Amino acid sequence: MAVAENLVLKREPNIETIVLDIPSPENPTRPDPNQPPISINPDKMWGTPTIGATRTPVVALIDFLRHGHTVAEFVEEYGVHPGDVEAVLWRIREALDDGWLAEEVK
Repeated sequence: MAVAENLVLKREPNIETIVLDIPSPENPTRPDPNQPPISINPDKMWGTPTIGATRTPVVALIDFLRHGHTVAEFVEEYGVHPGDVEAVLWRIREALDDGWLAEEVK
């Protein structure tokens, strides 16, 4: 499934919210499985991609893991639900699988 086909622009008065509307894997532990794992709202965190409806930037998760910390430590530090973190990581993996995060080398 290509990510671009599922990019949804939701317009509300004076607000534009962009979400990647791709079904996430079955994960009954997510607090709100209808909420996209990664969302962008210009009125929240200046449009920074965040984890679900939180104000926690996705890059915070990536940097945290890159520095050798665990998902459990991230969940404890940021108070994000572990199911939401799993859904974000799955979404990043899907983007890689679909070729959105890689450049062709010849």
